[in-house]
Amino acid sequence: MSDFILRPARSADADAILDCWHGSFGDREEFILDFFASADPLRHAVAAEADGRVRSVMFAFDDLDFGGVRASYLYALCTHPDFRRRGMGGAVVAQLMRESLDAGAELVCLSPAGAGLEHWYCDTLGMRPLQRARDELLEKEPPHEGASCAIIPAADYARLRRAAVNVTPQILAAQETLYRHYGGVMLRAEIDGETVLACAEPRGDAVLLRDLVCPPALRRRAAAVVSAHLWNKNVFLRRTG
Repeated sequence: MSDFILRPARSADADAILDCWHGSFGDREEFILDFFASADPLRHAVAAEADGRVRSVMFAFDDLDFGGVRASYLYALCTHPDFRRRGMGGAVVAQLMRESLDAGAELVCLSPAGAGLEHWYCDTLGMRPLQRARDELLEKEPPHEGASCAIIPAADYARLRRAAVNVTPQILAAQETLYRHYGGVMLRAEIDGETVLACAEPRGDAVLLRDLVCPPALRRRAAAVVSAHLWNKNVFLRRTG
């Protein structure tokens, strides 16, 4: 018999969730509170409670369109360091998956933070790789003729992004909050009459593209245009401390 109970996470659990999150990821309290206020991850979240307090929690962003398939994206499994290796994390993920599937999701997916976690999810919970994304790290590029590029607000990016692939406002709010605290921008470019969307982050002396939405034939040129714009504008400001 387990020494914890599974239940929905609630706003009253905020202090305990903050402790779990900070203990797992080390983020500043300012970012954590802003993330919860903007992205509302408690809309669908499962917690493991022990000794009257939440000790593990994970969140689901539901109703995504993944290539025409209704999907739920699971995010940020965090277990308090003092309560690890008790089966809480696995139980939380399994319950959240069941709830998402019962609510109509045809696919439940997540992005593990490393190979070790990928093996844990596969070996413990029976998950399987869906696709492997490759981050594109771009060196400084010269300007390209016949193209324009500009940083745009998250709301505009969300509207344009949904026209290409449906991503919920909740997901975009989460991404925008991450960028606001840790660096990164959302951009729109026009290349030969085609609209290109991109999310990009600073990485030392390079630019990391997290999202690039454009016709396949324009992908290489679009990446170069975005990279050139960011280098020329020197847009990245980072917050530390």
